Amino acid sequence: MRVLTRLALCVSLVVSIGSIGSTAQANDASAPQTAACTSSVGAGIPPLLSVPSGLPGFHAAWYGQSGYMSLCPGDTMTATVAMYNSGSAGWVKGVLGQVGYLGTWNPTPGQDQPSVLGGDGQLGSPNTGWPRYNRVAIQPADYVGPNQIAWFQFGIRAPLTPGTYDLYIRPLIEGAQWMEDYGIFWRITVPGAARHVKIVSSLPLQGGQAAFTRAMMNAIRMALDEAGNSAGGVAIDWLSLDDSNSATGLPDPDIEAANAARAAADPAVIAYIGPFNSYAAKRSIPILCQAGIAMISPANTLPSLTKPGFGLPDEPARYYPSCARNYARVIPTDELIGTATAVLGARVGAHKAYVLSEPSGAYSPLTVPTFLARAAQLGIGIVGREDIPPPDSTAATAIAARIVAAGADLVYDSGGTIPTPMHASILQALRAAGSTAAFLGGPDFPSPGFLLPAAGVAAEGAYAVDYLRPDSYVGPAAAWAGRYQARFGALSLDDRFAINAFEATNVILAAMNGAAGSVDRATVRANVMATRNFNGVLGLWSFDTNGDTTLASYSIVRVAGGVWITTGVVSAAP
Repeated sequence: MRVLTRLALCVSLVVSIGSIGSTAQANDASAPQTAACTSSVGAGIPPLLSVPSGLPGFHAAWYGQSGYMSLCPGDTMTATVAMYNSGSAGWVKGVLGQVGYLGTWNPTPGQDQPSVLGGDGQLGSPNTGWPRYNRVAIQPADYVGPNQIAWFQFGIRAPLTPGTYDLYIRPLIEGAQWMEDYGIFWRITVPGAARHVKIVSSLPLQGGQAAFTRAMMNAIRMALDEAGNSAGGVAIDWLSLDDSNSATGLPDPDIEAANAARAAADPAVIAYIGPFNSYAAKRSIPILCQAGIAMISPANTLPSLTKPGFGLPDEPARYYPSCARNYARVIPTDELIGTATAVLGARVGAHKAYVLSEPSGAYSPLTVPTFLARAAQLGIGIVGREDIPPPDSTAATAIAARIVAAGADLVYDSGGTIPTPMHASILQALRAAGSTAAFLGGPDFPSPGFLLPAAGVAAEGAYAVDYLRPDSYVGPAAAWAGRYQARFGALSLDDRFAINAFEATNVILAAMNGAAGSVDRATVRANVMATRNFNGVLGLWSFDTNGDTTLASYSIVRVAGGVWITTGVVSAAP
């Protein structure tokens, strides 16, 4: 038992990892090895910058762990995880209802289920010295007090069959409760003479949008590395393609189509990550659909790619010409922004809403109908609705007067395609007229030049519903951000889609693991589209029958002191 600073813990983890690596040993009787196979352990995963403390009762926070392993068949190695007692109660060894353990957890092998990677020899588990087949380790010290760290260690043995294996664990107080689930897991790669397959990514790597995709590329690399660049018993080669135009710096649908055709023509390609731009996806989906290649986008939000009723009469059917659905995404679609905004309106206590829209804008045609529908369910009445005219200060004053006369306590400005002075002008006129109505908008509001700095002090207190931001992350997402930071540096606002790229890659890896022995396009596509109850860094979620995620969370941002700050999370889920 030791109480350590974060720096000391990092040093200790690295030192313990070095000694852990030396414990690998070949089991020659059961798994003859060749000289080409050498077991190894990857870099340790350092703790988060801060953890909770003093929570009432029993609580535990993940505080770093040894790295993922590549083990020759039959080899054993010791893993280490540090758990910080973030509660007010101590853990007492030998006392039921107070003793700390690590238990097997979901998704693999499942809560209280035996694992092929370790156990006590019961229920098919190998005997690696665990307390029980479903209890990975017991607290090493007799007492672990609040704000102290326990170093749990346990043995792992590689199966004899090459492949990629996961072990998820969760801390618990035996006889009392499970403690926090941080998504702690080890990935064990057992190498063999595996064939190689390819995962292709197609993202804009030039121009302004490269600011978003650099971190997405890092996240894909991170996911593949954590998986040992293999899944389902096959090795993975990653091919990164650029779908931006070097002359314009923008995503180019023609280049995206060429990238998709290149992937379709390569028989080694079994999955495709991207594209970044929804309109580029309109070109690549049909090509990859006819080739039977699963594709997952981390950033496409246009609903008509998957859902009827949001675009042309033949959308989305035109994207799947005589082929099984192959396209999915791990980000909510844009119509849900309106739903989430109505939920936020109810949260701030609004009862009378005035709706402003731009019929030709990117968001209004999608978000206004869903805002109206959810507002009605939440008891928010609509006291006025009108389109935003071209820039005109007189028109802005008139609109503000109508909002005041209607008695609105909420204004939903559904935004537009490009910044226009009218959004700021209406807000300024509204405040000049004495209205204190909450002013709510969508993801375009926080964009530079859209509302600020033009609205000035009138913008104070304005809200926006934005795509999930890194400073909103909690639980497994926050733990992932800590791992990302340790390798690539802290996530910025522009990096908000990186976690989606990581999740998309892991969905493909899970589909490959589920196809072990038959990792081909058809099986991987079917497994991706059938993804249900996926326990990832974004939480527990599924793809619906359209290939859309069931996740529907957005960040709440608000103007304070002349800048947009994140204040919470709102969900559009029913």
